[in-house]
Amino acid sequence: MSRSSKSARFPRSVKDLSKEDCARILRRALSHSGQFETQVDVADAAGLNRGTVAHYFTAQHKPSQARWTKLRTLLTQEDRRASNRETLPSRRRDPAERACARVQALVFLLEDELRFFLDAPKSARQILKHRLPGKEVGYLAGLLTALYDEDHLEAFKVFSAKGSDGSGDEEAPDR
Repeated sequence: MSRSSKSARFPRSVKDLSKEDCARILRRALSHSGQFETQVDVADAAGLNRGTVAHYFTAQHKPSQARWTKLRTLLTQEDRRASNRETLPSRRRDPAERACARVQALVFLLEDELRFFLDAPKSARQILKHRLPGKEVGYLAGLLTALYDEDHLEAFKVFSAKGSDGSGDEEAPDR
């Protein structure tokens, strides 16, 4: 995975993340960093208290934006000059930008959680299938695909509101 790909998957803003989300992202970034082996290494490189960093990695505390940016820069090996070019204030207030940041963080976490099921026993996948019905998975997969193609999106809007028989009796899941 390239450097820019890694940093793109580590959200710039901590604002919309829970402390649990932050901890999962930090742990995953540490395991993929190739530069640091332990939380202590990260704390030392960041010039932060080791206990404080441990609290971030274990979801006991949520880092401030300044500390999140510092950790992101270290763990993604992002060029420091690039990390200083934060989004303009007007863009930060844009609802589409906020929604995109939340989706980006969720996809980052979802991939990590779904990888568990790759090598898990069949019984674990059965639990997943029971807890997360295929209809909902199909709807979300279709929605994500449609969002990348405007023509597909228009068709998706029309057909997702109709039942499987085309009668319109069933509605798409509430989102």
